[in-house]
Amino acid sequence: IHDAVEAELETNQQTCNGPMDEVDFWRKRHIILSDLMEQIKGEHVSAVLQVLRGSQSFVLSKLEERIRIVTKLEVEASDNANFLGTLERHIRTVQDSPLPAAIDSIPSLVDGMKMVWIVSRHYNRDERMVPLMQLVAKQIESRVYTAIDLKLLNENTIDTILNKAKNSKALVEVWKSSYTNTRS
Repeated sequence: IHDAVEAELETNQQTCNGPMDEVDFWRKRHIILSDLMEQIKGEHVSAVLQVLRGSQSFVLSKLEERIRIVTKLEVEASDNANFLGTLERHIRTVQDSPLPAAIDSIPSLVDGMKMVWIVSRHYNRDERMVPLMQLVAKQIESRVYTAIDLKLLNENTIDTILNKAKNSKALVEVWKSSYTNTRS
C-alpha cells in the first residue's frame, strides 16, 4: 500500500500539455486508486487487519493511516474525474473541431468551468482552476498558431487566409469575453 501510494503521489498533473491531458490524468488516477481500494476492501486485507488489531501490533496504525490516505486520494480522483468529464465534450471541440465549432463551444466551456468551480470540492481553489484555465488558453493558442501557419499561407487563397485569420481572432476574442464576463 505504501509503495502504491508513493508511486501515485509521484505522478502529478504538472506534465499535462493540454486540458484533455488533465482529464485523462484524473481518470487514470481514479482507476488505479479504485483498484487499490478494491484490494484493500478484500478478504485478505480484512483478515490481516483483524490479526493486527488482535495482536495490538504497532504496524496497525501505520497501515490504517495509509488506508486513510488512499481513501482520501481515491475520493479526490473520483470527484475530479467526474467533474472534469463534464467539460470533456467542450474541451474536445476546442481541441479538434473546425474553428467555428470551437468558437461556439467556448462560452459553454467557460460556463462548465464555472459550475466545476462552484460545485467541486477540489477545483474550487485557484491552485487547481488557474492551471486548468491556462491549459485551455494554451490549447486555444495552439489552434490559432496552427490555423495561421506562415508556411501554409502560400498554399492558400487570400479568402481562405482571411477566413482563418477572422476565425482565429474570433476564437481568442470569445475566450477573453467569456472569461471576463464569467469572472465578473
